Amino acid sequence: MTAGNVFLREDPATDDCIILDNYENKPSSSTAVKNYDSGKPVNKKVRAIRRTSKLPWNPLEATFHVPQQVLKPSPSLISSDKVIDLNDEKRVSSAKITTIRDVLDELCVPPSPPEEGEIVESSESTETGESCVIDLTHEEVSDNESEVVCMEDLTVVDVEEVSIIQADDVCSGIRRKPSNDDALSRGTKEVTGVTPRYWERLTGAPKLSSGNVEFRVCSYNVLCQLTTLKTMEDNNPLRWENRWPMLEQELLRLNADVYGLQEVQYDHFDSHYRPAMSKGYAAYYKQRTGGMNDGCAVFVRKSKFDVLRYRIVEYFVAAGTTMDRDQIGQVLRLRCKKTGQELIYANTHLLFNSARGDIKIGQLAMLFANIYDVIKEGTPCPVIINGDFNIEPLSYVYTYISESSVYLRGLPRNELSGQGERGGPCVQANNILPFAANIGRDSMFVDGNCPRTVAADYFTHPLCLASVYHHFRDDGKKEVSTYHKEVANPDFIFYSIEKKEMIDSMTKVYELPELRLLRRLGLPDHETLRNTLGPWPNQCVPSDHIPLVADFVLTKSKAK
Repeated sequence: MTAGNVFLREDPATDDCIILDNYENKPSSSTAVKNYDSGKPVNKKVRAIRRTSKLPWNPLEATFHVPQQVLKPSPSLISSDKVIDLNDEKRVSSAKITTIRDVLDELCVPPSPPEEGEIVESSESTETGESCVIDLTHEEVSDNESEVVCMEDLTVVDVEEVSIIQADDVCSGIRRKPSNDDALSRGTKEVTGVTPRYWERLTGAPKLSSGNVEFRVCSYNVLCQLTTLKTMEDNNPLRWENRWPMLEQELLRLNADVYGLQEVQYDHFDSHYRPAMSKGYAAYYKQRTGGMNDGCAVFVRKSKFDVLRYRIVEYFVAAGTTMDRDQIGQVLRLRCKKTGQELIYANTHLLFNSARGDIKIGQLAMLFANIYDVIKEGTPCPVIINGDFNIEPLSYVYTYISESSVYLRGLPRNELSGQGERGGPCVQANNILPFAANIGRDSMFVDGNCPRTVAADYFTHPLCLASVYHHFRDDGKKEVSTYHKEVANPDFIFYSIEKKEMIDSMTKVYELPELRLLRRLGLPDHETLRNTLGPWPNQCVPSDHIPLVADFVLTKSKAK
């Protein structure tokens, strides 16, 4: 856990848990705890916390009090509890904090810088954008569950009730702000008072400077109108005259610099999407092969990026082979106008069939090969890939993307996508890509002058990618990006990173200095959706998917 400078620790001498902050020197991850354990905290403002459970220490059971002087006004939190003011030793009203996140939101503490390239897994404090860390490592039993003790003068203050703390909030590493930009959040808030989506800012994200630039990416399956006529019951929310105004408003409100859309109906691109985005965006559209009704569209803000290269990827290779489907991909090489840093952006929509994960691996291999080919045309640069992949998180196909390799021997074909199908014939890795594709199982174009080998039954690719989303919320519930007859999460945004490490069963991501994730628009869970507006599309949500949105910071590469 990377340190900031707020710490929750148990004092072994008094059997209390206390918050320490404002050290004389900003502690690093290796010295923060030692500073306290060695008895050398400098801060004069010590907030004391008495545990309230007789069970072994559980972060889900505790009550927090902090002096009102350090709180921002928040009438909903004010209670009649009293604490000792650590500054003038007079009794003052306190705000009762109901969650660890509330404590962190109210404490104003300057941040410690994160390690280079690291996404800090810590919670955060105030609107000023600072980070802090909570350490909940002890598991002893408190003898007295009814006191909060001021560690400075040992004055005892009564505690009236136990508050609930979401343990995962402590180390989630994000700062949340309710969204008012997407259609789902706006509609649900208006109808039910519930906000299902939040902007989530990573606490380890870099600060903007003259040498970098922030930009926003949006991936959105907008639902082809002709598809609704085939697969859904006709009702008012599904009619194009009702859906399009909501889609247009949502796209403009999200204000992305790069949009990657899927299921854009071929005639609607020219009649609706292109005119709506005509002010300030370069437009690129590719219809699916085989005369299909829809395709993919990319819109790039012209004031932010130059488009250096545009490549279309058709996944149809040859009839009668595994690669005989009509899906497509788009690959663009962009150059930031401000910094000159280049970036590869790819948008795709993979096969829907939940039992044919082998085809999806083949389609991805073709996409990766083309991305890598475009990278080699210029200087190396980071990559962002988004779209509707028609897979589930943690499936074998997902592993292929996120871990750069997957071992396929003996795997039932129907289970590769993780979408609930079972059984099927065992996958034959050598049969996925036909010879005519000219692509190897390393997901690169075959070079007769430089033969390469890949271990038997493996598929690999040359990129190092991480997902913008974690796929599970803090409470363990699965994230949802599509909700109609089925509830699923097939939409993704992946981006280039330097490397990953497994530490204590947790994945630690080291980002590239050129491309850093800043914030994302969080995804809801099924329970929240079921208890509010229900399946999509509806009177507030124009598609059967919701948009994925992420903000990045792009920095010019240093010359090597």
